[in-house]
Amino acid sequence: MNGRVYAANARPDGSFEIELNVPDQGLYLKPRAQVGQEFIDGHGLIFLKPGEHPVAVTLTDGEASYRLAHNSALEAVDSDGAMLIVSGHSPTTAVPSLLVDGQTMPVELDSRGHWAVILPAGKGPTVINLDERVYNYPGFGTVESGIEFVADGWRITRKIGDKAVQSTWLPVDR
Repeated sequence: MNGRVYAANARPDGSFEIELNVPDQGLYLKPRAQVGQEFIDGHGLIFLKPGEHPVAVTLTDGEASYRLAHNSALEAVDSDGAMLIVSGHSPTTAVPSLLVDGQTMPVELDSRGHWAVILPAGKGPTVINLDERVYNYPGFGTVESGIEFVADGWRITRKIGDKAVQSTWLPVDR
């Protein structure tokens, strides 16, 4: 394992705190748990970015990303270039109305109010209407673009595995 290792003891309810100085370009964290002398990798990568539009998100290969602080009803749009995963959170039990490029999409909330819809899609821009709000997803990024602020949101593009690429767009409500 390369880089710094941060350790914390969990409270009886499982919660814990770690204070970090996050650089302006952002910081990736790989969660791991130690049980005895064995390490168990956690699910996904945590990405943190400070600044005017801070980000705290768990990025998961091939799945919907999960915002650690709910920014808006639309939390993330993930893509591998062949499919889109549009995901969000509803603070109530009301099911949001979702249209993607003018087509109505069914939304089902889980027990915590999260939802994710998987769509076959290309790499290009997409208009997403969620209730009364319009989001202009900028399309799939390139690995070279890395982390960029585009179309009123953060787009994080990273390699997963040997050849696959995943792009995650995190809209910022103003």
